[in-house]
Amino acid sequence: ADMQGIGDRCYDEEMYEAARLIFSSNNNNGRLASTLVHLHQFREAVDAAKKANSIRTWKEVNAACVEAEEFRLAQIAGLQIIQSPDHLDELVHQYEQHGHFEELIK
Repeated sequence: ADMQGIGDRCYDEEMYEAARLIFSSNNNNGRLASTLVHLHQFREAVDAAKKANSIRTWKEVNAACVEAEEFRLAQIAGLQIIQSPDHLDELVHQYEQHGHFEELIK
């Protein structure tokens, strides 16, 4: 069976718990992190993002953590993003957009 396709379909249809199980069993950590963000499981999303080790995944997790005011977890993601200076402006904007200026400089 095409488990990846089934997982993607579950994700697209907002069946996030089912998608989480599939992406977890397939070791698709990027998609798993995205799914966990939708489930508001931010700590687990950071763990999956570590395994995925992709700037796109880190940016998604960071944005969700900032929006949820999970600043410690956002910081973990942000530290991975700033290793690629091309994305620094976007990271700063993410915090500014939500009015979290103090958290940005911590």
